[in-house]
Amino acid sequence: MGVVLGIYLFRAGFSSFRIGLIIAAGLAGSAGATILVSFVGDRLGRSRCLVLLSLLSALGGLALASYPSFPLLLILAFVDGRIHQINYVQTNAPNGFFSFNKDGSYKCHSGVDVCGGDSMASFMMGQLTQGDAGNGSGSYYEIQTRPATTNYQYGFFAQDNWKVNSKLTLNLGLRYDVTLPRTDRYNRQNWFDPKVTNPLNGGSLTYTDPVTSQPVTVPLNGGEVFVSSKQRTNYVTDWSNIQPRFGLAYQFAPKMVVRGGYGIYYGQSRSGVTGVVPYGTQGFNQFTNVVTTFQSDGATPYLHLSDPFPNGLIQPAGNSLGLMNDVGFGGNGPLRTAAANRTPYEQSWSLGIERQLPSNILINAEYIGKKGTHLPFSGTTERNHLGAWVESLPVAGPDPAQPDCQILSVACLNSLVDNPFAGIITNANSGLSGPRVQYFQLLLPFPQFTGAATEPLLIANSSYHALQLLAEKRYSNGL
Repeated sequence: MGVVLGIYLFRAGFSSFRIGLIIAAGLAGSAGATILVSFVGDRLGRSRCLVLLSLLSALGGLALASYPSFPLLLILAFVDGRIHQINYVQTNAPNGFFSFNKDGSYKCHSGVDVCGGDSMASFMMGQLTQGDAGNGSGSYYEIQTRPATTNYQYGFFAQDNWKVNSKLTLNLGLRYDVTLPRTDRYNRQNWFDPKVTNPLNGGSLTYTDPVTSQPVTVPLNGGEVFVSSKQRTNYVTDWSNIQPRFGLAYQFAPKMVVRGGYGIYYGQSRSGVTGVVPYGTQGFNQFTNVVTTFQSDGATPYLHLSDPFPNGLIQPAGNSLGLMNDVGFGGNGPLRTAAANRTPYEQSWSLGIERQLPSNILINAEYIGKKGTHLPFSGTTERNHLGAWVESLPVAGPDPAQPDCQILSVACLNSLVDNPFAGIITNANSGLSGPRVQYFQLLLPFPQFTGAATEPLLIANSSYHALQLLAEKRYSNGL
């Protein structure tokens, strides 16, 4: 677009200097408009914002064309502003999602593989697979939200070549980017706070330890926090995206050049606009998981395919429940901390030697290195799990004829104990509403939730090292 505008202005008789001013002013006007719209966009509406953006860009160009200001041009020409918007709907399970495995036909209530079972037999009996829709497993029904998200990106950059002498040329540059976290038009977002006190049962829970038979009181931490008109984002802005760039070309001998460079390049933040919104729409995008056994006792069949949701469907509660939202079910949402929204970046460097040989032959040897930092580490989304201490536990107690909880063992963790949440969590669709619950549930960091899914940890790294060799023969006498 800038090329077309430049050709048009040149044919209209504008000087090269003024053409540059007008094009740069258009870019600057766009950036300025984006900044302005970021404060009023959701109040004015998307279409009005785009009209305003176009008008301000045109006015910026006309103003600098009439009153050229070179210092102002230098400042504004290095600004990059962008607005991203998505209105989205995707019907994942409009009629329900049903799966079948061995669970519905094996003979052991605990689901041990050696107890047999057959997926087709479970299907023939109409016995569904129980699981968690938040993890993409089991059988469930979904009532989906329609996110309308917006976010803004700003970039500031300067780069130039500096010819130190006839043999040495430097390329120096610096870029700074900032990505503001997304907002939703109707503030339908949340985050998960692992430190907040959950109001369920006054913020604590008392139960009897099955190993020692002594009462144990644990705090109930963790809950979903909703955005508001005063706090519209569920991520913390990453302000640290400074990206220096450096390059050199040095002719240290006749027909020999050494080239090298280093740069930092930031990727896209996970807090930008998205349609799927896998984390952060709790209360608005609602799943109902099947409960396959009566009061979750793990043994008594409770439902069939003809009536997979006998307790009814869970309706979206919006933000009305506050910290009580999803209690008894799986919690979900990004962590609103600086460490949870660090922008992935790459460091890239190279060093090579190039030599011109007779007969138009060029040879080049170059080392290239790259290192990625703060990359998402797959498989780290679940926060509600036991610690590494579980790996040192014995599989079972010393006497198989005695109860599972003679000592703390894996068998004890999987055994059913009296449920202290019974009568406190009353939603029949919750696996924590029955009279019995597996013991390990009470030892989880957030026992009032069956799970707690967040964004993956940004702790992965990558590295790449390569030696590239090139030999090139150029045409000597034409084609």
